[in-house]
Amino acid sequence: MLRLPVILVALLLAAVACGGDSPPPKSPDLTEVLPNLPLPPNPTFVSRGGGADAVQITLKSSVEVGDVAAYYRGLFKKAPWRLVNETPDQHGGVAFLAEHTGQPIWVRLQKDQAGGTLVDIAGARLAKGPDSSKAQGAAPPAGAKPAS
Repeated sequence: MLRLPVILVALLLAAVACGGDSPPPKSPDLTEVLPNLPLPPNPTFVSRGGGADAVQITLKSSVEVGDVAAYYRGLFKKAPWRLVNETPDQHGGVAFLAEHTGQPIWVRLQKDQAGGTLVDIAGARLAKGPDSSKAQGAAPPAGAKPAS
C-alpha cells in the first residue's frame, strides 16, 4: 500500500516540473525595437535571440575591435544619435549605450577568437503609458563612465 502514495507523489512532482504547455513569449519585431540598426563594417549574421520585450542579434565583423569601436563611437556622437555611455571591459571589448530619437540601443563588442569582432546589438520595447518617459533614459551599468 505504501507504493501507491509514492507513485502518486512522483507523478504529481513530474507534472509540476513539466509546467504548462504555454509557448515562450514571442519576441518583438526587429523593426520595432531596432528601427535604426547600425551594422558594423563587413557584417555577417551569427544569431538572433530575445524575449517578450527585447531582441538581440549577434554579428561578426572581419574588422578588429578597436576599429569597430571607433566606427560606433563616431556614429553615436552624430545626430540623431546620442551616445549615453561607453564602457570598456577587461578583455579589450567595449559596450555602448546609445539612443536614436529616444529609442535605446546596446552594442557590445568583443574580440572573436578566429579574428575580427563579435558584435551584439540589442534593442528593447519602450514602455507605453504615463511612465514611458522613465524608460527613455536608461541608467548606465554600475561602474560605467559617462560618454564624453
